[in-house]
Amino acid sequence: MKKELNKIQFIQWFVGFAEAEGCFKIKPRYRNGKIISFGFEFEIHLHADDFKLLEYIKERLNLGNVYLNTDRNACNLTVASEKELCEIIRIFDSFPLNGVKYLDFQDFKEAFFFILAVKIQLAKIWLINYLKLKKVWIKAV
Repeated sequence: MKKELNKIQFIQWFVGFAEAEGCFKIKPRYRNGKIISFGFEFEIHLHADDFKLLEYIKERLNLGNVYLNTDRNACNLTVASEKELCEIIRIFDSFPLNGVKYLDFQDFKEAFFFILAVKIQLAKIWLINYLKLKKVWIKAV
């Protein structure tokens, strides 16, 4: 009879697995040949035979999406939403990676929070300007 790992044991196993198979991606997004923003992803890419394993990880973490690419005989677990990436970061902050993967994670985390802060600041500036314009518009009516 197989014993189910408790949550802490599973997270520890997952961090070790991610050490070997995980990848932190920062992907530029282009429009008309120019970078307009960046996308962030945590991904585990495996052979298609391991699809059920990635589904299990997704279910246990309650994060990401699992995709099967039959043309390439591969599958991957991708975490890309800001909310879910914050949770992945929390996991790896609580249960640190080792070696080069730790350094990759630190760079990823720093860039992710920098871009998030810029987005928040831009949203605040937009809102302030919108409210100023609205105030002027209301006075003109």
